[in-house]
Amino acid sequence: MKYFALFFFLLTIFQTAMAVTFTSRIHSIDYGQVKQFHIVKFDNGRVGFIDYRDRDLVRALDIGRKADLNIEIVLDEKYYIISAQSTGISEDDEEGVRSLPPYKPSILKDYNSALSVLNKMRRGYTQDGQCFNRAHVWAYEEFKRSGLNSMKLFLFFTNRYIRTYNFHWWFHVTPMTYVGNTMRTLDRRYAKGPALTKAWTDIFIQSKRTCRMINTFARYHEYQQNEDCYLLPVSMYFLIPRDIERRDLMGIERDQFLQKDMDRAYQDAFAIGR
Repeated sequence: MKYFALFFFLLTIFQTAMAVTFTSRIHSIDYGQVKQFHIVKFDNGRVGFIDYRDRDLVRALDIGRKADLNIEIVLDEKYYIISAQSTGISEDDEEGVRSLPPYKPSILKDYNSALSVLNKMRRGYTQDGQCFNRAHVWAYEEFKRSGLNSMKLFLFFTNRYIRTYNFHWWFHVTPMTYVGNTMRTLDRRYAKGPALTKAWTDIFIQSKRTCRMINTFARYHEYQQNEDCYLLPVSMYFLIPRDIERRDLMGIERDQFLQKDMDRAYQDAFAIGR
């Protein structure tokens, strides 16, 4: 482990014009075909690109992924990684339970009820705050306010879509609730009202293709070249895709809003303490 951390720490790529700097764990790396750039997917939803000829950087980032390191990343204006430096092993623990009764989402009676929920959502979000932190605060505050058991709806962008449109994210997430049997997304930053799923995904999907609904994260991994996007609904307690993977692979469910998650979410999304 020390060897991995030291090797990764010493790797610094020549820096040109800086566009974005952030710190995150690596979720996965998609290795391109012949002469295709590689796609690095981070836990915070961002992606970074690597030139296929830069083998040292690929090797170092793969070490960082396997060692579960937090990494400070600098991207240039085209979102290619120009600097990567370890900041240490992630301190996130593996909280959760292995057996829970089925989650029962609330069902609202009509559109206006959903609109009332959306209109009460906190505004004043930070410019660079992450979508999953906004969604977590919004879901948490409505649960505390009215007892609403909302859902989260994850929108996953495929490798094909990212490469075709030079897209800079690999997922987006928003609170969602049911109005009768119909899903209504509650994304106050990007939608004016409780939107149907197709209207919501059209905000982000330039091709306007329909995003298929899936129920396990593995389905997203398996069909990267078939679709542009996928939708995966989970309970309001799930924060990032890594939580969904733990549920699918190990049966570990999230059943509460954890204080450490809420503290980070409020600070990142709204620059305030809980």
